[in-house]
Amino acid sequence: MDTSTQTPNNQVLSGTGGAAKGKKSMWVFTVVLVAVAIVVAAVVIAARQSQTSAEKVGAVTITRSGFTPSTIKVKKGESVMWITRGNEAHQVVAAADVASNNAVAFDSEETLGPNDSYTFTFDKAGTYNYYDKLNPYALKGTVIVE
Repeated sequence: MDTSTQTPNNQVLSGTGGAAKGKKSMWVFTVVLVAVAIVVAAVVIAARQSQTSAEKVGAVTITRSGFTPSTIKVKKGESVMWITRGNEAHQVVAAADVASNNAVAFDSEETLGPNDSYTFTFDKAGTYNYYDKLNPYALKGTVIVE
C-alpha cells in the first residue's frame, strides 16, 4: 500500500520511510552531540589540570641585587623555580642544618647563567633559608612551606 502524498510544491511525501529516516537522523544527531560533549569535557579537564600545575610553582627572580621576592610562601608538595635575570651567574643553595632551620638541603649544583632556571619541590613543611653560593653574604632568601 502506497501512502505517498504529493504536496502543492510537487514534493512527494512517503508514509512508509519518513518515520524511520527521522529516527535514524535523531539517533545520529544524539551520537554526535554526545561525542562533542565528551570532547568539550576532556578539553575543560585538561585546561584545569594545566592551570593547577602552573599554580603549584612559585617563581623567584635572581638579579645582582637579590632574590625577588626575598621571601616566598608555598604549600607542602609545591615547587619554587629560581630564574636568573641579567648577566651575572648565580647558584641557589640551602644547607640542611640546625642553625639555618632547614630540614632539607637543596642546591642548583651548577652555576645558573642568564635566563637559566632551577626548580625544587618542597615535601616538608618548614622555613628554608637559602643564599647565592657565588655571593653568599649579599644574596639571601627564604622559602616558607606550609
